[in-house]
Amino acid sequence: NFILFWNNQSIMKLVKNLIFHARTKHIEVYHHFIKEIVNSRNIQAHSL
Repeated sequence: NFILFWNNQSIMKLVKNLIFHARTKHIEVYHHFIKEIVNSRNIQAHSL
């Protein structure tokens, strides 16, 4: 398992929230990729 440390609370909320919001449709592709990996429990996300 890997641990990611974020310094952005908004990204943490998006990554940990399983619900899609209309406001998030313009998020970069890598954020969605990280969200999928975190949801598969291969990576843990923590804030700094």
